[in-house]
Amino acid sequence: MKIVNFTKKHLKSAVETYCKAFNRPPQNDNWSKKTATKRFEDLFNSAGYFGLAAIENNQIVGVMTGRIEQWYDKKEYYLAEFAVHPDFQNKKIGSKLLEELEKRLKKKTVQQIYLLATVKDKMPTAFYKKNDYNIDKTIVVLSKSI
Repeated sequence: MKIVNFTKKHLKSAVETYCKAFNRPPQNDNWSKKTATKRFEDLFNSAGYFGLAAIENNQIVGVMTGRIEQWYDKKEYYLAEFAVHPDFQNKKIGSKLLEELEKRLKKKTVQQIYLLATVKDKMPTAFYKKNDYNIDKTIVVLSKSI
């Protein structure tokens, strides 16, 4: 497996992996190839974009994408999307991607990574805790359907 910068040339394979990862339990989302492609294109076009892809046998088996953001006292990285193909889960690919992300972001003087994780099940929280991420009790996510 090799880890590379995630670019538009990886889009088709990444969309396949993303849909397979999120359109099954426990998420049970309903991503189409069209909406997943739009999601990634929106992220590619955002200021500070940075993403990685794990490739095995010319297939994207893991993908993560987000953006570097400047705050008043430091740079942070918002990890917007992160998926590992179901056939490759529980093989440390996600942990290796996170480790590589952290290494590359440090070179860009990023000091913190943050993300939002679903509470539909405990799997995401357990994975991130295993990789030394903490639940921030000082932040509340507010939303409103309109």
